[in-house]
This record gives sequence, structure tokens and C-alpha cells, in this order.
Amino acid sequence: MSEFFGLLARYLEPYAWSQTYGPVSLLLSMLVNTCSLPYNDEVAHLSSAESGYLLEVSGRRVPMVHDPFSAVFAGTLAVSAHYRIPRNSGRIAGSEVSLVRASSAFHGFVEIADDRVIIDLRYRGPEGQEGAVGWSGEYRLEPMR
Repeated sequence: MSEFFGLLARYLEPYAWSQTYGPVSLLLSMLVNTCSLPYNDEVAHLSSAESGYLLEVSGRRVPMVHDPFSAVFAGTLAVSAHYRIPRNSGRIAGSEVSLVRASSAFHGFVEIADDRVIIDLRYRGPEGQEGAVGWSGEYRLEPMR
């Protein structure tokens, strides 16, 4: 009987390592991943478009990962959003704002004054839930390069 338990212990030995260090490595990967939090750039760019104006905001986002190694080594990705707006100044209702490559209905507003733009947009999901747009915030406005 003791031979059986000896074989069983030898067989399960690699799993004992993963039970001990698995949670520690997961905790470490979560800690490292929080060091690369998403953020929005401080500058937004405005340019003329066919029917109104194009407002571009950019920043960095954490990619979706499916394992601890990707969470540690993935870092952040540069991303941007392009909004179609009808005017280049004043307060613009969210219902007048649209994304270039998506059909989204927004409420809230975009306000452009001097060299500043404030984006405070919200969306309504298919089940009626409401959420803030990740690009909401205040930006310094510059012409498109």
C-alpha cells in the first residue's frame, strides 16, 4: 500500500508546484497588468470632412488576454476613435455625433470652445443598460496633422 502512495505522490508532484505557485503567478501578473493602465492622450485633432467635421481622439488600451503570460507581456495598444460632428464650435448634442466606422446612438454632448473640447458621451446598450464612452474627458484641440 505504501508503494501506491509513493507512486501517487511522485505522479502528483508537478501539480503540487502549480497549486503553490499558480496563485502567486496569477497575483503577480495582475499586479504587473495594473501598472499599464489605459489612458487617453491630452490632444484631440479636428479636421474638415465631407459632411461636417472629423474629431479624432487617441490613447492606449490594455488588450484582451487569455493567459497570465499575455497579461504580463502584452503591454498596451495605441487606439483611436473618429467622431463625425456637424460643427466645429459650440455645444453639440450626442444625438448629432456618430462614429466613423460604427453605428452608435449617443446621448450627452461634445462641447468645443477655443482650443478645448469636452467629450461627455454615453451610449445605451441593446438591453437598455447605459455606459460611459471611454473617450469622455477634456482635450486640448489641435488641427489634424
